[in-house]
Amino acid sequence: METSSIAATPILYLSNGAQYVLPAVTLPPGGISTVDINAALQSQGIAPYAPLFGYVEVQYSWPWDALCATVRNVDPAHSELFNFGVGAAQRSSPAAPSVPIEGMWWKQEPNVTAFVALTNLSSGPLTVTLQSTDSANNPLAQHIATVSSRGTVMVTLAELQAAPTSHGGLSVTYDGFVGDLVVNGGLEDPAVGYSANIRFASSGPLTAKPFADYAELGLMTGAASPMMNFPAGTAFTPYSLVRNVSGQSVSVTPTVWWMSGGTPHSAQLQAVTIPPYHSTDLDAAALVAGAGLASFSGSINLVLDVHAPQRSLVFASGSVDLKNTYVFAVTPVAIKESVAKTLSYWSTGKGDDTMVTLWNPADQAHLTKAKGPPYPSGTVSVRGGQVYDAQHALVEVPAIRLVLRKIVPVIDRAVVRYTAEVVLTYTGDAPISIPVGTDTDTLLAPAQHDRNALVFTTEFSDNPGQVISAAESASSSDHPESQVTVWPGDSVLFLVPLGSRARDDVPTGQVRVSMHRERKVVDGGTDWTESVGHVIQSENTLPLPPPPAARAGR
Repeated sequence: METSSIAATPILYLSNGAQYVLPAVTLPPGGISTVDINAALQSQGIAPYAPLFGYVEVQYSWPWDALCATVRNVDPAHSELFNFGVGAAQRSSPAAPSVPIEGMWWKQEPNVTAFVALTNLSSGPLTVTLQSTDSANNPLAQHIATVSSRGTVMVTLAELQAAPTSHGGLSVTYDGFVGDLVVNGGLEDPAVGYSANIRFASSGPLTAKPFADYAELGLMTGAASPMMNFPAGTAFTPYSLVRNVSGQSVSVTPTVWWMSGGTPHSAQLQAVTIPPYHSTDLDAAALVAGAGLASFSGSINLVLDVHAPQRSLVFASGSVDLKNTYVFAVTPVAIKESVAKTLSYWSTGKGDDTMVTLWNPADQAHLTKAKGPPYPSGTVSVRGGQVYDAQHALVEVPAIRLVLRKIVPVIDRAVVRYTAEVVLTYTGDAPISIPVGTDTDTLLAPAQHDRNALVFTTEFSDNPGQVISAAESASSSDHPESQVTVWPGDSVLFLVPLGSRARDDVPTGQVRVSMHRERKVVDGGTDWTESVGHVIQSENTLPLPPPPAARAGR
């Protein structure tokens, strides 16, 4: 909610249904509040070390569903993390009989185990049946549990240890009404720090809506980007699994999308047919290799063209490192027109990082607005500047040559800091202005006029898409010293920081720099960032030099 404050009351329910009402919190417009559940239980006289579980309810009064909530379970000792969304209570009127809730399990490696939490929101007990199957829908085990009102039962899927396949299905049925039961689950291997959520969805009747494409965005593959500061040698592989929860075969055609040199590329691969109630591992790493990207390091998007009624499939996708310690799950979404997407919680503190991938599936530029702190204005907005085709000259793009002159390493104790010297040479026939200011926060603030920026991106040329660093220069007419006028044949030297690395963790490879222009425009009360023209790449590459030898002390 972005216009009014909302008072919300968190309520904790233990597994036996015991209720603990916590103090209400008031959320300002666009505000966020974090509730420490351990501290809240301790304040209720419950020992913080007790092995408890249950669910949380957030009560508030508003005409529509105005809050987003996330429950974050962290096990620092085993490096495990589970995030579960808190959705609005879904009760139909009149009450509709329950429908199966379908999910999918998979084992990234043989020691992965699984758990499923069954929560009863109704006023009476529920009898719940959980059936696990292998990839060909052969039964593995059946679990029957009675869940008390407002209670939670945790089911451990021990049968997966001896399962003949590495993935399969989960089906939950119960003797209540739609909305009475909430199902969550997770996969884990505490020995290596592996953890991933199991996604569940109500099956319900299949809809007659047109077939849909589903996008799995931001799948990481290959060596981790240096700017993400993962430990040396960290490399990722993507995963993508699909389960057919319908009674008819489903055809899925995967297409891999990736960026190289500022330009999108794609490769459509062979279709896969999934029989009824079967699951399949699409082998995302093989799809990447089939697209000609076997040595690619960076981020890809996997689009699945599904020929089946909607609600026929359950998906699981993401990226995991080779040691199965870092797991980045991705929620597949149907490709369709929409006015907004919501990320209910992000964090960059206490060792956290948040990555957001934006992909435009259309063949024309679209407007994108990202709202939220820490941006001073509360809003960062991006839109396309101009649209061009391959047969027409690009307007507003000056004739510029970009040359990578040299890369300079500097030792700062045990850290190597790199700077690239980039020479921009103007080859047009009339003078132009070039942004050279370094105080970008001031120069690009909404109150400034005629704001422009040059954005420099460095990457390894043999791994397109593996970004090393990004930096920008800026100008505004309110600060004339922030821009210089260049004439045909003039050159400007830019010092582009490439970040820092530990002396014993310096990657190798050929470095290329690219540049594009942006301008800032206030339009209709929104501060827009417009990307103007195309990306200009340096004419050459240079190797990232090894760090200089340490000087002996005296």
